[in-house]
Amino acid sequence: MRFAPDTLVPTPQLDGPVQPSAEWNEKKIDGIVGPDTGDLTIHLDMDLQEDVEELLDEMLRFVRIGHYDAAREYFERNLKDHLGKPYVLVQYADMLLQQGEFEAVARLEDESIGKVERELPGNEGLRLLRLYWELMRIFAKSRTLENVGDAPFVFEKAIDVFRHVANSPDTPVGSVEIKILGLVIHLTSHPHLNGRWRKYRTDLVEVFPSAYYKRLYAGLLREGRIWDLRDLVTLMPSFESTRTLFKDLFDTKIDQGLRTLITDWSGSGHEYDSLTTLALLDMMMYVALEPIGVPARLCEGIWQLSLPLAQTIAQKDPASMKSRPYMRLLLARSRFVETKSRQDMATLLDSLKESPGVAYHGDSRQLPMYVPSGAENPGWNIIDAADAYKDPIKVIQKSAKTLGDHTTETMALLELMRLSANPVADFERLCDIQMSTQGDRAGYAQSLASGYLLSKSPETREELRIQISRLLSKIEASDYWNCNEEWVLNMLSYRLEDRPAWSIRQAQRTNAGYLHMNRALLKEISWKLPLLSEWVQRQHRLARTEHLEDHNRRSAIRGGKKTKVQERTTKTTQNQEDHPVDTGDGGHETEYVTDERDGKQNATAEAAPTDPVYQGTSQVQWYPQAQWYPQAQWYPQAPPNWFYGQEDPVKVELRRLLAEAEAEAQRKRWEDGFRKDMEEVLSQRLHQMEHDRAKHHEERLIEEARKKAELESLRKDINWIDKKQEIARAEVEAQEARYEQEKLRAERRDDERRRKREAEVQAQEIRYERERLEAERSDDERRRKREAEAAEQAESNVMTRIEAVLRAESNVMTRIEAVLRAEQGSHAATQREEQEKAERKKEWEREARLKAEEAVREKYDTDPRSNRDNKASQPDGQGDSREEILIWATEEAQRQVEEESRIQFTDALGRKFSFPYLECSTWTITNFRPPKLGADAFNFETGTLK
Repeated sequence: MRFAPDTLVPTPQLDGPVQPSAEWNEKKIDGIVGPDTGDLTIHLDMDLQEDVEELLDEMLRFVRIGHYDAAREYFERNLKDHLGKPYVLVQYADMLLQQGEFEAVARLEDESIGKVERELPGNEGLRLLRLYWELMRIFAKSRTLENVGDAPFVFEKAIDVFRHVANSPDTPVGSVEIKILGLVIHLTSHPHLNGRWRKYRTDLVEVFPSAYYKRLYAGLLREGRIWDLRDLVTLMPSFESTRTLFKDLFDTKIDQGLRTLITDWSGSGHEYDSLTTLALLDMMMYVALEPIGVPARLCEGIWQLSLPLAQTIAQKDPASMKSRPYMRLLLARSRFVETKSRQDMATLLDSLKESPGVAYHGDSRQLPMYVPSGAENPGWNIIDAADAYKDPIKVIQKSAKTLGDHTTETMALLELMRLSANPVADFERLCDIQMSTQGDRAGYAQSLASGYLLSKSPETREELRIQISRLLSKIEASDYWNCNEEWVLNMLSYRLEDRPAWSIRQAQRTNAGYLHMNRALLKEISWKLPLLSEWVQRQHRLARTEHLEDHNRRSAIRGGKKTKVQERTTKTTQNQEDHPVDTGDGGHETEYVTDERDGKQNATAEAAPTDPVYQGTSQVQWYPQAQWYPQAQWYPQAPPNWFYGQEDPVKVELRRLLAEAEAEAQRKRWEDGFRKDMEEVLSQRLHQMEHDRAKHHEERLIEEARKKAELESLRKDINWIDKKQEIARAEVEAQEARYEQEKLRAERRDDERRRKREAEVQAQEIRYERERLEAERSDDERRRKREAEAAEQAESNVMTRIEAVLRAESNVMTRIEAVLRAEQGSHAATQREEQEKAERKKEWEREARLKAEEAVREKYDTDPRSNRDNKASQPDGQGDSREEILIWATEEAQRQVEEESRIQFTDALGRKFSFPYLECSTWTITNFRPPKLGADAFNFETGTLK
C-alpha cells in the first residue's frame, strides 16, 4: 500500500487498468487507475454555483443593527434570484420574523426545500433546515392565530434533535440548532398555554438539562459567537423562562448574569467591537422590554447596567446610535427611568377598578382593557405629558419607521399612548401596522380590547364593533391566544352588539373553553358581573380538571399508569363537562353544551332516565344506575368441590331455590320501593309542573301588566322626551343666538383690539420717527460742536504758534534795541573812529596808488614786447595813458577794502545779514519798521512766517 503523490489517497498495487464501476457510472464519475504508477484520476461533472455566503453576511449585518428596509433592499438586489437555495430561504424568513412581518412568513412557500430534499434524501443539514423552517412558520402562525395542528409532530422532532446533541458532547452545536432550541422554548413556555403544549417543554428539559447549557455557553464564548447567544436570549417569551435560562447558563439571577455576560464579552483584555457591544445591548433591552411579567425594579437595574455600553457606542461609533438596540435604550429610559407613563397607567387603572365594569391589565407592556357592565365608558383618563417626554419617543417612532423596524415602532406607539390624553391618532397607526403590515392578529386583538376606552361616540363604537367582528371571523385557532384577552374581546363584541343579558350568559356557557384564566380577573368578573358568577365557578372546575389531567399526563410520560382514582376523577370530570349546568330556570327547555374533547353536542331532554331530576331548587340530584335496572339478579357463589359431595346436592338445590325466592322477594321489595319513590318523584314533578305552570301564567300576566306599564311609561317617556327635545331645541336656539351675539361681540372686540393695535403701531411708528429725528438732530449738534471745538482748537494752536513767533520777534526786537542802544552809547567813539577811518582810507588809497603804480611799472619793465604790442593794438592816444591804469588799480584796491570792512550777523529767525561797516555807523532807531503780521503772513504747514 502506498500513497499517490497528488491525492494522498492510499491505492493498491494493480496489474492492469481498472474500469469504472456501475455505481460510478450512475453518479457520472469517470475514474481511471494507472497500473504503472497506481495514481487515480477522477473526472466529475459538477454545476458551478455562485457563493452567496458573503452576500448573506452583508444582509445579516443590516439585520443585526435593525436596518430591515436596507436588508430587504439588499436582498431584492442581490439574493432574490437565490431563493431556490434552502439556506437563503430560511435566512430571509428569519429576517422577516425579526422585522415583525408574521403574515409574510406564514405565506412563504417551501418549494425549494422540498425540491432539494427529493434530490438529497437523508441529508442531516437539510433536515435541520426543514425543522427550523417549520418552527418559524409555527411562530408566525402563533401571532396570526392560524391553525398549528402539526406543531406537536414538529416539537417531537426538535426534541429528538437535542436528544442527539446531548448524547454527542464532542459535536459542536451550530447556529441552526441554537435557533431551533430558542424557538421550541418560545413556543412551549407561554404562561397562557395549556398542558398540551407545556408537555413538550418538560420533555425538552428532560433530554437537554441545565448542565448542557453551561457547556453550550462555554463553546459560544470560546468561538466568539455572541449573535448565536443573542438569538437564544431574545426568544424567551416570559420572565420565568428568561430567569430559567440565566439560571442554566450562569447559575445566578438575571441581573448578575448580565454582569457576567458583559465581563465575559467586553471586559478587560477585549478590544472594542461595535457588533459585540450592540449584541450585548440588544440582549439587555430585550430582557427589559419584551418578556411577559418582568418586574419594573429589575428593568431599572438593567437600564443602569446598559448605560456604559451606550456611552461606549456614542463615543467610539456614533453611526451605530441609529440602530434597534440604541433606540430601545431610549425607549426603556421613558418606561422605567422617567416614571410619568407608569404613574399615569397606575392612575388610569385605579379609576377603571372603581368603575362598574371589569378592568384587566395583564402586563405592563400592554394597555389596560375594560368590559363595561352596561353602556358606561370611563374614558382614557390620562393627563397629557409635556413635549419633553413625548418628543424623544416620537423621534424613536419615526426612526423605527424609517428603518422598517415594526416591532420597535409598535413599542414606541404604545409608549406615546401612555403619555397622551387623546391618543386616537397613535391608536389608529398602531392598529394599521399590526393588521395591515405585520398581520399580527394577537397584538391587534390586544389593541382592539383597549380601544373601547377611546370610543366615546356611537360612531367610534360602531367602528370598533365592526373591527372586532372582522377579527373574530379571521381567527382560525386560539392555541396561542391569551384566554383572558379572548374573553375580553368576546364580551366587548357582545356589549357593542347590544345583546340581551340571557344571550351573553348562554354564549359564555356554550363557549366555556377559557382555560387558565387569571384568578384575579375571574374574581372581578364574579363580583362586578353577577350574571356570570356561575360561569366563573365552572371555569374554576375546568382549571382544576386541566391541572389534574396535566399531572396525570406527566405521570404517564414518566412510565407510570393511571390509578383508579385518577381514572374515576377524569371520567367524573368528563361527565360533568358533558352535562349542562343547571341555573334554576325550570329545566323545561333543551340545552346544548359543547364537549371540548370531540366537539359533539349533548342534548338533555326532559324526564330522561339518566338526567338529573329538578327538585324545585338550583340543586341537582342524581340516582344510582342500579335502581334503573330492576331485573338485575344476585346468585350466591358455589362452594368449591361441590360435585364430589361433601354436602347433599338436594340441600344445595333447596338452598339455591330459597335464595332465588329471597332474591325475588328482595327484587319485588326494591321494585315496590322504587315504584313508590318514582310515584312520589312523579307526583312532586307533576306538582312542580302545575306550580310552574301557574307560576308561569302568573308571571305572564305580570309580564303583560309590566309590558303595559312599560308601554305607558314609554309613552310618557316619549312625551317627556319630546318636551325635553323642544326645551333642548329652544335652549339650542337660544344658545345659538347667544353664540351669535357672543360671536358678534367677539368680532367687535377683535375689531377694537385690531384698531387699537393699529393705532398703537402707528403711534409707535410716530414715536420711532420722532426719536429718529431727535437722534439725527442731536447727532448734527454733536457733529457741529465737535467741528467748532476742532476749529477752536486749530485756531488756538495757530494763535499759540503766532504768539510764539511774536515772542520770538519781540526777543529779536529786544536784542536789536539793545544793539541800537549800544550803538548810540558808542556814537562818539564811532565818529572818532570814522575820522580815523577816513584818514586811514586816505592812507590806504595813497598806498594802493603807489602799489598800483609800482605794479604797472614792474609789468612794463619785465615785458617790453608785450608792452609794445599793447601799445600797437591800442588806439592812438590810449596806449601811453597812465591815468586809466591808475584808476583801475585804485578801484580794485577800494573793492578789496570794502569787502573786508562789511559786518556779518544772523537774526533770531536764522536769517543772515551783511552791512557795510560805514553804513552801520549811521543807523538810528527811527529807521526800523517791524513787518505786518496778518492771516496770510503765517505758513500753517511749516509753522513759520512767510
